[in-house]
Amino acid sequence: MTTTDDKVINNPMATVVITTEAKKDYKKLPSYYRAASFVKIGNREYAIVPKDEYEKLLGIPAGAEDALAFSGAIIAHDLRAARAKAGLSQAELAKKLKVSQPMVANAELGKNRVGRRYMASVLKACGLPKNSKP
Repeated sequence: MTTTDDKVINNPMATVVITTEAKKDYKKLPSYYRAASFVKIGNREYAIVPKDEYEKLLGIPAGAEDALAFSGAIIAHDLRAARAKAGLSQAELAKKLKVSQPMVANAELGKNRVGRRYMASVLKACGLPKNSKP
């Protein structure tokens, strides 16, 4: 049941109620958890916390990088380096690979995830050994 102090947010997916009861419990929490917001959806109450606080709760060290994003950036860098080492433009490499120039550009920017086959094709098109590090 909501009171006049509760904040009710209606959206197509759910009715969200930020309850005064949750606000009272909130004041009992240690200061580092006070950045949280509490909402009630249906009969369940949820705590919404800033991402950095959530990561602390999970034990993720501050400044840690997402492994997939990091590896994607490394691969993108290596793709650019291989093409540059071969002295090819993106358009020239795309023609050799039989793909579009935007595909090459997006792979080099890390926007497109590419697999081993694509990486091997780029190395071959650039005249580099299969397991080379550009």
